[in-house]
Amino acid sequence: MRYIVVGAGLAGLTAALELSQEGHDVVILEAADRPGGRVRTARGLADGQAQGTVSGQARESERGQAQGTANERATGEAQGTANKRATGEAQGTANKRATRQAQLAARGQPDRQANGLSEETASRPANEHVAELGAERIYPGQGLMLDLCTRYGLTLREVAPAPLPRAFLRGQEQNTADLVAALDVRLKATPPGDCESLAQWMHRARLSDLERALVSAVAQSTPAAPLRFTPAAGFTASFHSTGGYEIVGGNDLLTTAMAQDLEVHLDSRAIAVRWDEARVTVETSARTWNGDAVILAVPGPQLLEIAFDPVLDQERVHALLGLRFGEALRVVARYENEAFDPRVITDTEFGIITNQTAGQEENHALLSCLIPADREKKKDVLSRLDEVVSTVVGHRVNRNYGETHNWTSVVRVPWGDQTNTTIPKLATPLGKTVYFAGEHTDQRTTPGGMNGAVASGIRAAREISRQHPRTK
Repeated sequence: MRYIVVGAGLAGLTAALELSQEGHDVVILEAADRPGGRVRTARGLADGQAQGTVSGQARESERGQAQGTANERATGEAQGTANKRATGEAQGTANKRATRQAQLAARGQPDRQANGLSEETASRPANEHVAELGAERIYPGQGLMLDLCTRYGLTLREVAPAPLPRAFLRGQEQNTADLVAALDVRLKATPPGDCESLAQWMHRARLSDLERALVSAVAQSTPAAPLRFTPAAGFTASFHSTGGYEIVGGNDLLTTAMAQDLEVHLDSRAIAVRWDEARVTVETSARTWNGDAVILAVPGPQLLEIAFDPVLDQERVHALLGLRFGEALRVVARYENEAFDPRVITDTEFGIITNQTAGQEENHALLSCLIPADREKKKDVLSRLDEVVSTVVGHRVNRNYGETHNWTSVVRVPWGDQTNTTIPKLATPLGKTVYFAGEHTDQRTTPGGMNGAVASGIRAAREISRQHPRTK
């Protein structure tokens, strides 16, 4: 059987791997010039310039980093061209590709040239200085992600749970423990309603000015949506970090390794899906692909940019429009010779500032944060972050790297019973040939977009296998 997967993020890569292992012919169409989706790693930070997967999509860089940005854009474009050339050269019949993969699998080696990804890309040094511009951490209990890391031989670094973060609100450091205790009293006295926004609840519970500032800072980091669109249900006064795991060398080592076993076509944006009960056709700007079924593994909002013939049913469109997604700017910055807390809460547009190098033996601090779209200012983002960091540490800081990346769908924001009503509608196949994956289709009730994406890819692949059982 011939299957098409749209999207080379964790969901699409997982679905394609599942189907490929069953012996099916699978092709992945990815709009970007790299696999990984919302797993995005910047690397080569030791010299102050980001290189590798960051390819000119940053929205701001200081004048001192302008040449570095130009270099990385050229690097990204060159890699994309090389990928497309290698992909074209690697094309052959399905039997030849299956034979090659079987031979390599027998020797315990992945097919590293199947989609134009080089040995150099696959063998990045584990001690390389990196920054995560997308998903940062694997959380406790996310067994699917841990299993994938084990499968591909990746080294994990355990991140210890962090104590209560320091809080800098209204121009000075506040007592975080006292504020958290007060919030806990408010939550118990005035429990949030199932369909109440955080903005509504804060007024109803009569939060103090400092309490409101603390809640606002936490909410903007997750789910990175305006308070009027953030559900109050599920909000707790627990501000301790749960810890987890990081992939040594960068999270994109996982998605790169997964892609090496598959046929991935980069710079191939799907613009139309034409389907019936027997076959499906996916159109890109360059060519048309025919298959027995397709898995659409792209963020929910992007589905509304793809034409469907026949068109999507009204119930599914209402579900897509009803499920909100956070939109934010990821900011990362590296400061030399600085010791910084694991997390610091501020009432600036930066909200919670996380130290990606906390607990490591480094002589620098690599800081990251999310700025929701409704709080984003268009200019001097990195300079303003310098000022906030200087206030926290008590002296002027020296930044030698800074980068930003805009995410139009950071994470879904389900309200009320949407986890049990809306999300299942988004996961339901269209007939026998169109299937859906992505973290927004996963019915988890906890954070963890990466694990949710993997789970959705497994589900979609199994749905296809049940509908199209392989004949011997």
